[in-house]
Amino acid sequence: MPAGKPRFQVDPGFNDSKELLSIPARRRLEARGAWEAAGCWSCNKLSDGWVPVSALKSLGITPKIAELLIVATLWYPVYDDTAGPSWTFGDGVAGPSRSPRGPAATAVQFDQWEKWQITREQWEKGNADAAERARKSRQRRKQEQQGNVTRDASQNDRDADEPSANGSDSTVTRYASHSREEKRRESSVKGVSLGSSVSTTAPLESFPDHCDLHRHDPTPGPCGLCGDTRNRNREQDRRAADVESVKRVDAVQRERDRRAACWDCDSVDGTITMTDATGHEYVARCTHPAVP
Repeated sequence: MPAGKPRFQVDPGFNDSKELLSIPARRRLEARGAWEAAGCWSCNKLSDGWVPVSALKSLGITPKIAELLIVATLWYPVYDDTAGPSWTFGDGVAGPSRSPRGPAATAVQFDQWEKWQITREQWEKGNADAAERARKSRQRRKQEQQGNVTRDASQNDRDADEPSANGSDSTVTRYASHSREEKRRESSVKGVSLGSSVSTTAPLESFPDHCDLHRHDPTPGPCGLCGDTRNRNREQDRRAADVESVKRVDAVQRERDRRAACWDCDSVDGTITMTDATGHEYVARCTHPAVP
């Protein structure tokens, strides 16, 4: 459950509910807006559907609208002895059995709030569970990091103890091992393996859509730099396609211009009627020699 305040939830079929339809049509939209405004106020204050008269006034809700919602059983009045503004409703609004009728109502309560909305208890429990999961996640990452550091330290200690077991100086041995590793790396690049005959190493496959770090990695996984490289390549391909399209259009237009300026051929299809040595006529494509 998110840490933010819960949202006021409205059922998709609320417009067709018998409670809302019992309100006169000319006041129905105003009553629904008041009902939703009070519900949002209660969610923000985590009051579990309890809205005092002072809040109703600040929201612009009148006693008449509140009385319509109470008669429709969407709200019921709350009578108590707390100080604050109060409203006295008409005779058609009887106090429910759950609250004794007092001189005036100091608040209203949404009916069946816990059935449709998130209660304060549920919201606090959800936040506590989320905080506990975050704490356990941080603790687990910290233990994993400590485990990695411990393994690296143990490996370094073993590497440092090996030369002493052989009876040689540790510094000289580490330097010699490093030199051998450098020579082995250089020989692998050149295609030469130490202790063996010359062998040819196949070149690494290059992936143009990967970044420089993953240039030779076929499956680099999620990488922002690789994504930037792919986007840059797509943009270059699009620009190259645009240039080629412009070139083709220019070539077609130049051909049309030459055909229109030619004095010999038909400007529609660019053909010309020729006569061979035997006197027979045939149609050939004009080379537009008469174009200045």
